[in-house]
Amino acid sequence: MIFPSVVTGIVSVVLLLMICVITVLMWCLSRHKGEYVTNEMEEKDEDADSGDGDSVGSDEALQSEEPLTAKEEK
Repeated sequence: MIFPSVVTGIVSVVLLLMICVITVLMWCLSRHKGEYVTNEMEEKDEDADSGDGDSVGSDEALQSEEPLTAKEEK
């Protein structure tokens, strides 16, 4: 028969270990500074746009008005 004090000790150790792991993970995540790249235009590039409504670097072939159709299998 397992003594209640042994079960209580094991549960206490597991909970303490989980609290320590969570604390270390939170500390590591708070120290990590993520980097990301955006595709925003710089202010000097905005002035270069003449305002004619065309998007920068657009390709008319990609903007066709034809609906996409699925290829039929033979």
